[in-house]
Amino acid sequence: MPGEKKKRKTVLVISFWFPPTNAIGAVTVSKKAKYLPYYGWDPVILTVNEVKRGIPKTLAAEIEESRIVRTPYWGLADSISTRLVPEEKSTLQNSSRNQDKKYHIYNSLVTMFKPVYHLPLLKLFTTEPAGWYTYAVKKGLDMIRDYKVDAILSSYWPSTSHLIAACLQKRTGIPWIAEYRDLWSLEPYYPKTQPFQSLEVWLEKLVMKRCSLMTTVSEPWAGQLKDIHRKRVEVITNGYDPEDYEKEEPTTAKFTITHTGHLQSWDEKQIPQLFMAAADLQREGRLSPDTFEIRFFGGDISGSSSSFIPQLAKKYALENLVSVHDYVPYQHSIKMQKESTVLFLSRSTDPVGGVGVFSAKIYEYLGAKRPIMAMALKGDVIDKFLKETGAGIVANEKEEIKSVLSTWVDEFERKGDISAYFNPDNEVIKQSTYRMQAEKLAALLDEITVSKP
Repeated sequence: MPGEKKKRKTVLVISFWFPPTNAIGAVTVSKKAKYLPYYGWDPVILTVNEVKRGIPKTLAAEIEESRIVRTPYWGLADSISTRLVPEEKSTLQNSSRNQDKKYHIYNSLVTMFKPVYHLPLLKLFTTEPAGWYTYAVKKGLDMIRDYKVDAILSSYWPSTSHLIAACLQKRTGIPWIAEYRDLWSLEPYYPKTQPFQSLEVWLEKLVMKRCSLMTTVSEPWAGQLKDIHRKRVEVITNGYDPEDYEKEEPTTAKFTITHTGHLQSWDEKQIPQLFMAAADLQREGRLSPDTFEIRFFGGDISGSSSSFIPQLAKKYALENLVSVHDYVPYQHSIKMQKESTVLFLSRSTDPVGGVGVFSAKIYEYLGAKRPIMAMALKGDVIDKFLKETGAGIVANEKEEIKSVLSTWVDEFERKGDISAYFNPDNEVIKQSTYRMQAEKLAALLDEITVSKP
């Protein structure tokens, strides 16, 4: 294994999200942990014992369980969801009427209080697992002693990970890298309300004062972090793991558009553009249930009676073309991607809030080697990335989407596959593997520990 010749070092990785929880945050952290040993760094993981959010536990951990320490935790949102949403609801199989009623109550409460619990700073006490801090600090100190830890890596979200790392760094003096998969006080998706916003910025700056450097997933976000912290910030993107994509999958006979993963608040405004384009083509006789399908996979899509996807499908008379599905295991999600004609991605097109948003999902799609249709901010990171890799196209408005779909459907009818707007540059794409990102991270870990005896 590469990295064997030099003295091996140990990094303590602090992450709320980790396998077996089937969430994208767990994937990105675990994949880096998988490949860090190739570059001389052996990870030990500090995480929670069970995420109480109704998310299936189907993701395989790719490091030895003996190197993973799981602690209890407590959080307000988790406690409420545990009481109202039974664990079996995550698969939505054989749900009782009483369970459905509880789930509806939970979703109604979430919708009602969203303007409050997403206020800056208040998130720390409502949506975040603040009760993890005490358990994790105690166990983290034990791990630092037992594993002779050389460096600390904490992953946001939640901010509790950084709070834990800050305490451990202060008490041990061990160098610390703070990873921002998302932004904290600069998070763009919710209103910034004073004085809460200023307090949250102050708290973040206080917590991050002791970190050696920060990493994040895009240049715009790196610039924003530098502006408020006056610290070094490096870009380490998300990635894909070629080993996950080795099995060949035949593509579907239908023209199939697939979206996997969570939908967000902006999707309720953006996905209608896709549906309107499909509705036009259906009225023109270009699409039919026998030859075309749009499908969505994700627990927050079909899991709620108030889900907007079925409502939108009904509104645009697309019930026969649109299907919704529950969570599927990670490897099954990859199978669904590889067999599709097109993979659909939606990210905020807001010229303020959408800047720098670089979804980990786009890298999964890259690994699947299928054309990508993205709704994202034109000229920003996703648009540039698709042009650099040749992996797909950004299309946001109905007429633009309709034009792209029309071209693809015609091509698919002629030859059973599509190549328009899809000219992948394999040399560029190879730079986007998780192994490449782990190598960059290992180099930074080497750098911050170079003076350590």
